[in-house]
Amino acid sequence: MWVVEALGEVLRSRREQLGMSQAGLAAAAGVSLRQVGRYESGEQQPVLGVALSLAEALGMTLNEMGDRSEPSRSSGSPPGPCFGRRRSTTEPDVSQ
Repeated sequence: MWVVEALGEVLRSRREQLGMSQAGLAAAAGVSLRQVGRYESGEQQPVLGVALSLAEALGMTLNEMGDRSEPSRSSGSPPGPCFGRRRSTTEPDVSQ
């Protein structure tokens, strides 16, 4: 359950950093105020589509939501470990 609670801390921290209310985040992400409260408290974890909406509303990537460090798009730091990994659509070169 600690992952859900950690995600809630990231959501709350970023929302407060932006000076956004829970109601503002709810409206921007298309979820209810009650749901935002549940996510921030760690009571529930958002499904992927909602997590994407929350991340976009907060100006974050899913990687940044999964990483407990401060969000920064220009830091050049590697992505966080939890969310948003893409699989390569190309086949590896095994002809050697």
